[in-house]
Amino acid sequence: MVELCQALDVAPFRVNEINFITEYCNVMQPLACALDILQGETTKCFIGYLLPTIVSLEMKLKALQPSLKVAAPLVDAILAGLSKRFARYHERQDLILASITLPQFCLR
Repeated sequence: MVELCQALDVAPFRVNEINFITEYCNVMQPLACALDILQGETTKCFIGYLLPTIVSLEMKLKALQPSLKVAAPLVDAILAGLSKRFARYHERQDLILASITLPQFCLR
């Protein structure tokens, strides 16, 4: 990375900036994957994908939290947003039934 900055004649990144970028990428990667799934970009998407994808995203972000130093508020904000937007979806019987009827999720 230092070589690239020198070639472009810009100031090199400091250690704390590199740490932030690394943590930011680690946090945003599961969110980007969840969005890809729900947008149906890689495979067909059905309503049964919604709950498992949201739960999986929440679990991945919660697992990341203890190791984060700089991007912890970002994870907190994403989890709060997911909770605010999708909290009532966890009790909807139609969404639960749609999820368990898909073979890849079943009763997980």
